[in-house]
Amino acid sequence: MTDERFIGGWSLKSYEAICSDGRVTQPYGDAPYGKIIYDADGNLGVLLTASDREKFASDNPARSTPDEAKGAMDKMMAYCGTYAIDNEKQIVTHQLEASSFPNWENSDQVRIFTFDGNQLKLESLPTQFRDVTWTLSLVWERIEPQKRP
Repeated sequence: MTDERFIGGWSLKSYEAICSDGRVTQPYGDAPYGKIIYDADGNLGVLLTASDREKFASDNPARSTPDEAKGAMDKMMAYCGTYAIDNEKQIVTHQLEASSFPNWENSDQVRIFTFDGNQLKLESLPTQFRDVTWTLSLVWERIEPQKRP
């Protein structure tokens, strides 16, 4: 089921990891960059990255050092696939076909959604990690279509 409110491009405004012990962290820093695009046919693409990633010494990505490659990958996430919406439960399921994190390929990533004006908030389901529960919270702002000449 498609929900017209999702369709279009969205720019990342904030990305927080909220811990059950009260801690709030910003996994990609205080100025993360990201875009998510939902189309009317049920496809989506996502890119998240920290704005402070270090440049590689070489302009050829095939010549990165292991440390450069690890640093770049540790501060980014990208995936694409399709999506399904359950308006009753306020859940959007991202059905991943490809991901920069290989373990997510061919998996479903469930997000709770809320809309507030031109903003879309997506929250992960709570995840247990080392004796605490984490929830990821991302706020997106609609990208207004540009008028073409």
